[in-house]
Amino acid sequence: MKKILIMTIATLFGFCALNAQDQKLIDEINKGATLKSEMYWIENQRFLDDLLKRTSYLEDRDLEVLIKEAQKEIARMDQILVTRDKIIGKEKKEARINKKLKKHFPEPEKALAYFQRAEEIRDKANMIRGTAQSSYGTGGTSMPEGKLIRFSYTSGNGFAGWGSEVELSRKENLVFICGRYEGIDQRIIDTYVDEELSIGDYVMSSGELAATVMVDAIYRLVEGVITEESLNEESFNGNLLEYPQYTRPEVYRGLEVPSILRSGNHEEIRKWRLRKSLEKTLRNRPDL
Repeated sequence: MKKILIMTIATLFGFCALNAQDQKLIDEINKGATLKSEMYWIENQRFLDDLLKRTSYLEDRDLEVLIKEAQKEIARMDQILVTRDKIIGKEKKEARINKKLKKHFPEPEKALAYFQRAEEIRDKANMIRGTAQSSYGTGGTSMPEGKLIRFSYTSGNGFAGWGSEVELSRKENLVFICGRYEGIDQRIIDTYVDEELSIGDYVMSSGELAATVMVDAIYRLVEGVITEESLNEESFNGNLLEYPQYTRPEVYRGLEVPSILRSGNHEEIRKWRLRKSLEKTLRNRPDL
């Protein structure tokens, strides 16, 4: 009876004996350990926000992995917070909390920051788990019509030339996966990728810059971005390079704008442009 009474009092006042695991954590904090989540999304707010928006697109097998990872992280943070509760108990006043922390930590403010970080990670993991659980069993909502594209910077079907960008510009949604160094896991390609593309036969350390090239080539073909007339006169349209361009002044360092372009005769200008396009193509890209 006496033993039970002592345990009850200890519980009420937050006095709990620390075990070896608690002491190990205290030693780590005193050595300056920083707390990081083992879940990639939690350490990057932008990716976390994106993940929370897209869980409804995931299949159940992917959601299961996400839920398990979140549960594991919640359990890890709970363990840390149990140690905190053993030290602080149910104390709410800041001065008393610091007094209790000082018994174990020379710098109590650092310990408090560590425990607050544990709460933050646990809350985010709870958010991920809850969102994933609410989407589980729905069969996965299909992504809006479009293509999931893996960008290949060393091989692929090729992107250069008129055609690929025209087709892609008509898609409602495009997602580019940019590999780095050796690329991405083949299983991801086999599972999710619709098409592999390359902008040329040369090696880059990552796909971000090349994906930017593709985005620039594609978005300008979206209806309303550039006039159809301008697009019809560009390089590669009709397998021809675009004719030379001139602007003001009419004379620059002794070089004049061709007189035909200043004549105002639109038919003659059209013929001149076609001739120059043919000459430029035969000189620079005879393969076209």
